Amino acid sequence: MALKAKEPIGLCLGYSKSNNRGRGIGKDVANVIVRTVTHGRGWYQEWGKPAVELKPGDKVNIAPGTKHWHGAAQDSWFTHIAIEVPSENGRTEWLEPVSDTEYNKLK
Repeated sequence: MALKAKEPIGLCLGYSKSNNRGRGIGKDVANVIVRTVTHGRGWYQEWGKPAVELKPGDKVNIAPGTKHWHGAAQDSWFTHIAIEVPSENGRTEWLEPVSDTEYNKLK
């Protein structure tokens, strides 16, 4: 079944690959994002919460205003598809990098 929008909508689709130990800088996004893991093993963590291990097929729904980071596990590369629905005030605020100390706690 196909869905048709009554008016044009903005949608951003991205594909990302991180080498082992590769991790993103923390960020706070104003848009809705869905990440679907396609290969490898990685991590997703929201500020103040435990990190969640990600494997192929896992999905993460990220609400607007959620400070988080994601990246590859120490022993694996990691790829994912990101679908982003822009909001009216859509912007990304880049935060501090994930420290080696914090990252190295993840197994």
